[in-house]
Amino acid sequence: RLLMKEESFLGKIKFAKNKLQFIVNDRLLAPNDAATYERLLPQFAAALAKVFGQKNYQFSRDSDSRKRLTIVASLPQGFEL
Repeated sequence: RLLMKEESFLGKIKFAKNKLQFIVNDRLLAPNDAATYERLLPQFAAALAKVFGQKNYQFSRDSDSRKRLTIVASLPQGFEL
């Protein structure tokens, strides 16, 4: 929110308020596969619940194993920043 209000960034950047991405930056330790996704999803959901409260998050991931594991949490009414 502060970055979007920063004078030098006005009109240049905008962040989506209804999606958050969690990217695991190590494909060796956390390959982008269903097993890793299922293992990390509860931890990610718990972190979101702690920060934003219990909500009906919708989770997804890109299943391309060549990419880093990226979990996307969507919330139709948006996250309160």
